[in-house]
Amino acid sequence: MMNMALHFKVLTTRRIPAPLRMARNRHLRHWTIHRAWLLFRRREREARERTLMRQYQSMNAACEELRLTAGPGSRDEGYLYRVAMEKKGVYGLNGVPIEYARAQTETPARVAWDHDWKRS
Repeated sequence: MMNMALHFKVLTTRRIPAPLRMARNRHLRHWTIHRAWLLFRRREREARERTLMRQYQSMNAACEELRLTAGPGSRDEGYLYRVAMEKKGVYGLNGVPIEYARAQTETPARVAWDHDWKRS
């Protein structure tokens, strides 16, 4: 009969590496470095999140200020906000968003990709 360990070692399609065998001090060093790396990554992530939160709050405050400011001339309150939120020229001159560039269909195309297509 085949030994079970030999079975898993030879006949399995996915080889699982053996667990690390380390002495106590080496294991402690490994664990310390690993924890320090996780701490570093957490601090970096939290700093990035704080920066993004600060930017978001600044944008929110600026938009609120625009919303409450009276427009030029006889324009009503909120005119500057509405103009700032328009998306004119974002997609180029007379451009459209990519979602509208191709007609939406119920079923996929018969030919997914035309590899022989050349620009005329």
